[in-house]
Amino acid sequence: MYKVLEISNDKVHGLSDSILASGYPMQTEVESNQYKIPVDGDVKRAKVLSGCKPGTGHDCFLKGIIVQFDVKASEYWYRQADRYTWFDYVSSQSKMHRLLKMDIDENCNEWVDARIKAVLMEKICKYNQMVEDGGYTKLQLSYAFQEVVSNCPSGFMLTARKTTNYLQLKTMYNQRKGHKLQEWRVFCEWVKTLPESWLITGEQPEN
Repeated sequence: MYKVLEISNDKVHGLSDSILASGYPMQTEVESNQYKIPVDGDVKRAKVLSGCKPGTGHDCFLKGIIVQFDVKASEYWYRQADRYTWFDYVSSQSKMHRLLKMDIDENCNEWVDARIKAVLMEKICKYNQMVEDGGYTKLQLSYAFQEVVSNCPSGFMLTARKTTNYLQLKTMYNQRKGHKLQEWRVFCEWVKTLPESWLITGEQPEN
């Protein structure tokens, strides 16, 4: 089983409130949504608005549906994901702080060549030996650590907690669902498991 991309601890906030708020533009008075749940009319309106073309603004209520989750992914996936504005880090593992103590085999995906992992482990051992031996200047240790970080493969996987919203996921899903990288295909399959995912995917409910 390939290690591609793993998502866990996902939570969705503001779903009902945002569906209700999608009706505000056509209301002369807005009552409190506290304790209210969407009814058929609200769902019908959400179907229409969420199905509009990206950029028209009619689906802006999707911004209020917040999603947070943990994702373990390769560095090259993070670089692509970081292109999206509303796809923010809550916190993440740090190579700078913990790479020297990480299990390289465990944290690399299966596409990283064993020779590349061997080079990285060699650089880590060299740095750790220099620290243990002592007598090296800060500059020498800095250069040795630079070698470690520079030789870390892009297939190295780190875990981060991310926060986003249904509007951003709508953009990501439509742009990435047919992507050549397996990571994006797994990500888009996960999107379809979210509550009322039809708001994102456009695969509308029958009623």
